[in-house]
Amino acid sequence: MPKNEKIEKLLKRNGEYWSGRFLYLEKVQSNKNIEYFHNLEKQYNEAVQTVTNDINNWYMRFAENNKITFTEAKRLLNAKELKEFKWTVEEYIQKGKENALNKQWVKQLENVSARVHINRLESLRIQMQNQVEVLMGNELDDISNLITDIYQDTYYRSIFEIQKGFGVGSSFAKLDTKLIENYIHKPWTPDGKNFSERIWGTHRPQLVRELETTLTQSVIRGEQPKKIAAKIAKRFEVKKHQAENLVLTETAFFKSKSTLDGFREMGVKEYQNDATLDNKTSDICQHIDGTHFLVSEYKPGITAPPFHNRCRTVAIPYFNDEFTVNETRAARDKDGDIYSVPGDIKYAEWKNKYVEDSISDNDRKLFNKYVTILGLNAPTIDEFVKMRYNKKEWGQFTSYSSSIKSGELSPLATFELYKSISKKIDDNLIGTITSNGIKITDKSKHFISRVIGSVEQRRNGVNVKDVLDVLQNPARLGDIRKLKNGKSQRFIGDLLTATVNPDTGVLIQVNPTTRRKGFK
Repeated sequence: MPKNEKIEKLLKRNGEYWSGRFLYLEKVQSNKNIEYFHNLEKQYNEAVQTVTNDINNWYMRFAENNKITFTEAKRLLNAKELKEFKWTVEEYIQKGKENALNKQWVKQLENVSARVHINRLESLRIQMQNQVEVLMGNELDDISNLITDIYQDTYYRSIFEIQKGFGVGSSFAKLDTKLIENYIHKPWTPDGKNFSERIWGTHRPQLVRELETTLTQSVIRGEQPKKIAAKIAKRFEVKKHQAENLVLTETAFFKSKSTLDGFREMGVKEYQNDATLDNKTSDICQHIDGTHFLVSEYKPGITAPPFHNRCRTVAIPYFNDEFTVNETRAARDKDGDIYSVPGDIKYAEWKNKYVEDSISDNDRKLFNKYVTILGLNAPTIDEFVKMRYNKKEWGQFTSYSSSIKSGELSPLATFELYKSISKKIDDNLIGTITSNGIKITDKSKHFISRVIGSVEQRRNGVNVKDVLDVLQNPARLGDIRKLKNGKSQRFIGDLLTATVNPDTGVLIQVNPTTRRKGFK
């Protein structure tokens, strides 16, 4: 194809090609928001259900005919009630440490656990606040992961579309996950707050105060638990909508910033604002549609999207002269590494071929360390990096790897099996009551490994349902033993023996009884 004809073809893409490709890119990222909102809805519903159950249980315990006076609600827990409540608090503390919950809240729980006087109403307030802390902690982690994902994906897809559009590509700067994490936590709004500070410093304390006020006022009015639960659910619903708006605002900003970074990396000099024109298009986007600016003038909210919440306008490359790939990043590349990019290449194929160096040296070194430990059970490096910056996944992964390394867990056990068994233990054992009245609150990583078993240590695994049976129907109970790291008590059955900390309710270990012969 003659040069002039090729240039003319590329210039025609200003209106059609670039608009179509970058609107598609916008849709890809918007779908991630939608998926996040589905998960957010589920988390809020679970929190509301847990709080509702706590309220109902509280009324069943302390109220007569679902009625309780404020004076009765302020009455101190008796010795038995206090002991049972402290089991619940210990469970919160264990879960909080395991899931890297707000350290300040964990400290408050530890202080509560040490107190000798707690009133009835306060116990319910603490239960409600713990749900808020867990919910907001999950929300913070999920938003951080979502923004990181959208930032990376938008950056690479922007470069991909430009390279595919011209049929020629060149080497470009890869993103470092750790640097992105630091970047997205920098404040960008006029009030100097980032999304983390909005969740912990604004949304969380607001919800806690609103729930406490609603609960106290409802008890004073003598309202039924059903009505109180409905009011509480309404407060959660308001905060859920705030969370959705926060996500839309943050992801839109960083999506725009990563588009800008992609333009800069490809040497794009100008861009155009392209609005989706329909009966939903805002006045500002109708007026901004078709305007173009220098990339050096790119400012989200002023000359570039987002121009408002839920903005659908996108920034697309703008070329108005004899633009060739030699004027892009390729011309500046020190190695002159230029390659052909077929027009029908898929994004996944392109990314796999040209973005393989996006992992930092530190992450790669750490990954190689775990490959040595796990061998064939090691995740891919992409899966590893994703886990590395997800607190919950990383905590489970390091526990799993540690158990494999020590020989406590069979090297045949995969991480997926480890997570599956851990969840099965949570679903079937946590919250149950033993034959002698101990509430099971948590399990040690040692316990998870013992359930799965080890080939190296010639130790068979056990069935979770058999563990539940021995905890609730043991053939005999062992004496309580005092150890350096706490107390322990054995629940001995014909098939297996389970050990529990009677003070905290934590499952310590479990073994087939046939290998524990002689213990009493």
